[in-house]
Amino acid sequence: MYYMTNKKYLLVFTLTVTFLLAFTFMAGGWKDTVQTRREHSGTIEATEVDVRAQIPGQVLKVSVEEGRQVKKGQLLAEIDAAEIRARKLQAEAKLLQARSALEKALAGAREEEIAAAQARADKAEAALDLARDTYDKIKALYEAGAVAEQKFIEAGTSLAAAEADYKAAQQNLALYRSGTRQEDIAAARGLVKEAEAAVKEAEAYLDKATVASPLNGAVTMRTVDAGDLVSPGYAMFTVTDMTKMWLTVYVPEDEIGGIAAGTPAAITFPAFPDRRFSGEVARVQKAPSFATRRSTDEQGEKDIVSFEVKIKVDSGDTQLLPGMTGYVTFKAGDA
Repeated sequence: MYYMTNKKYLLVFTLTVTFLLAFTFMAGGWKDTVQTRREHSGTIEATEVDVRAQIPGQVLKVSVEEGRQVKKGQLLAEIDAAEIRARKLQAEAKLLQARSALEKALAGAREEEIAAAQARADKAEAALDLARDTYDKIKALYEAGAVAEQKFIEAGTSLAAAEADYKAAQQNLALYRSGTRQEDIAAARGLVKEAEAAVKEAEAYLDKATVASPLNGAVTMRTVDAGDLVSPGYAMFTVTDMTKMWLTVYVPEDEIGGIAAGTPAAITFPAFPDRRFSGEVARVQKAPSFATRRSTDEQGEKDIVSFEVKIKVDSGDTQLLPGMTGYVTFKAGDA
C-alpha cells in the first residue's frame, strides 16, 4: 500500500513538472510569435529624379507624355536657344580673328611690310636732312640779324619734329626686321584662349537647351507644354525608376533587435488585399530618426526612438507605385 502511494505521488510530480516545462516553452513560443507578427506600416519609395531646366527660355517642343517609359539620354523637351546660337557665332568669329592675329605674330612681318617700313624710314631721313639744312641757314641769318627770332624758333621746332619722326621710323623698321616681340605673341595666344573659352561656353549652353532623361524609367510628372517659359532650376519632369523599389518603415528601438540587413519580411498592401509579398531588409539606419513615444522606468521618463528600415520588395509581375502604403511583418532571427 505504501509503495502504491509513493508511486502515485511520483506520477503526479512528474506530470506537474512536464506541464510546467511545456507551459514555459509554449509561453516563450507564443511570445516570439507575437513579436514576429508585429506589423509596421510604411510607404513604397523609388529612385526619382527631377529633370530641371538649366537655362532660361521658351519651351519649343515636348517629346513625351506622363506615364511613358524613357531611356537614359532620350529627348524630353527642347528650349529655344536662338540667342545662344547667335552668341556662339559671334564667339566663333572672334576666335578666327584671334587665331589669324596669332599666326601673323608667329610668322613675323612680311617682306612688303618691311619694305614699307624702310620707305618710311628713308623718307624720315630725307626730311631730317632738309630740316637740318633749313635750320642751319635760318640760324646764320638770325645771327646776322636778317630774320626775326620767331623764324629761328620755328626752324628749331621743325628740326626737333623731324628728328623725332626719324627716330620713330628707325625703331619701327627695327621691329619689322627683328620680328614680333615675345610679349606680343603671348598676348595673341591669350586672346585665342579667351575666344576658345567663349565658344565652349556657348556650346555648353546649347547642350543645356536639349532636355534629356538622366536614367531609364517612367515619366511620372510633366509640368510644361510647348510655349511655356522656364527659368533655371524649374522642375520640368520627374523620371522614376520603377525597377528598384523599396518599402520604408520606422521601427521603435524596443523592437529593432534582431532586425538587420537580410532579415526576411512579409508584406501586404491595401491595393492588393488578396496578395502577400515577400521582402528582405536592405538597410537599417544606424542613427535614430525620431522619438515615437515616452515610457517610464525607475529613473524617470525617457524617449523611445525609431530607426528607419528599408526593405526590398519582391513585387513579381505586380505594378507597385511610389507612395503606396504597405504593412510589414519581420521574421526576426531568420536573417
